Amino acid sequence: MTAALIDPKFTLGNNVTIGHGSIISGQGIIASDVVIGHHVIIEGDVEIGEGTKIGHHSVLKGPVRIGPRNQLYPFVSLGLRAQHPDYHGEGGPVIIGEENVLREFASVNGSTFEPATFLGNRNYIMAYSHISHDCRIGNGNKFAMHATLAGHVEIGDNCYLGMHSVMHQRIKIGNLCMIGMNETIKRHVPPFALITEKRFAKLNVKGLVLRGVSQEEIQTIEKRYRHGVSDEPPSASQKTIDAFYAKINEGGFYQYEKAKSA
Repeated sequence: MTAALIDPKFTLGNNVTIGHGSIISGQGIIASDVVIGHHVIIEGDVEIGEGTKIGHHSVLKGPVRIGPRNQLYPFVSLGLRAQHPDYHGEGGPVIIGEENVLREFASVNGSTFEPATFLGNRNYIMAYSHISHDCRIGNGNKFAMHATLAGHVEIGDNCYLGMHSVMHQRIKIGNLCMIGMNETIKRHVPPFALITEKRFAKLNVKGLVLRGVSQEEIQTIEKRYRHGVSDEPPSASQKTIDAFYAKINEGGFYQYEKAKSA
């Protein structure tokens, strides 16, 4: 077996485990209780938080910042240059929060013109999913296998992206949305929406209930979308919807509207 090669400029915490054949070069920090599998490649300015696990054959190319207690399964790729034909720089950082899971062959590209490609906390990214350059992902999201985000996509919190779903570049998806399997999303998706058969068919009621939203509040959201009526003073959910529309009005993409006949 081939021993791991570790650049002396890297700072290692206590109880760090590094597998056979791994190569760690550049300058960075590996915190305590990190486990790095066999044949992992870590290059450049990389920081790995306490208790994180890096699966066999994964590649991390700095600048990359990974918080504590993340789990990267085998063949995950972080920080490689953006897949952008007109961008020739080395790329900005990938920043990942805490307690995320990235399954086999998931990939997150470095940023181009934004400060970072960002993944928040407690997201579950299934196998073969791709997060392109300059994306911003919130907290508590689940991406099913082969979910694909083009550049500059923004995802809120507690969303579910179905298997093989595709997000067009620069779209925004609000909190607690569900995107159906095989959907191609080319418009902004407002909070609490369920997108299926290329339309905003109904509210993501299951997601709302799981997050503890009351039936009364769900009816208020329905009234806001179906009839354009807001309570006074507006509820927290209505404020979330209004803030989302204010944000997307700065851009040029159409948004999905609630189907009136649904």
